[in-house]
Amino acid sequence: MTIRSRCALALAGVLATCSPAEAAAAAERRVVRAPPEAPETPRRATAFAYLAGVGAAAMTVPATMLLGTALGRLSPSFVGAALPGLLLFAIVPPFAVTGAAWLAGRDLAPGTRFHPAFWAAFGVNLAGMVLGAVAGVWTENGTSLALFTLAESLLMPAGVALVMHYTRRPPKATPPPLRAAPSPTPERPFLDPARVAAPTAPALTLPLARFTF
Repeated sequence: MTIRSRCALALAGVLATCSPAEAAAAAERRVVRAPPEAPETPRRATAFAYLAGVGAAAMTVPATMLLGTALGRLSPSFVGAALPGLLLFAIVPPFAVTGAAWLAGRDLAPGTRFHPAFWAAFGVNLAGMVLGAVAGVWTENGTSLALFTLAESLLMPAGVALVMHYTRRPPKATPPPLRAAPSPTPERPFLDPARVAAPTAPALTLPLARFTF
């Protein structure tokens, strides 16, 4: 018998002595598992939320100002001309900026909250409206409109992203799944009581006239 044949017989004997549970555990240990992907950091989520808010503010701030100006020209009264534009500008840009930042940040960092960030955007936008009115920002002046849009696009998303970062709910810890430990003793086969034969009585042997009854 060659050395290769002896090694093959020895390996077959070792495998035969292993139980199925031990063989499955050994096969599982031999499987090479890919490392889990690293979760997104909160800073990256905040950066994505800020960039999304900048894009939303750059589109909605000048659009709502121009639409408010067009609506104001439809009414002859001062209140009827100013109120629709003010309400439109006070609600639409904060809602759009907060919504864009929330959609960009909730997938990267679960637990991002919409409600506190909206009030932060509303406060920054309200302060911008007051300062813009004092500075004489008007839609007919392209330079002032561009500078006002730039300031709103930088400050309002910054407030939203910071509030979302510091008010984010921590993720819930999930316990690892429980795995049943293999039984140390082999399972006994199930015996049906109906199929088990009843024990038979031993034969009675009497030494009477040398006969067995």
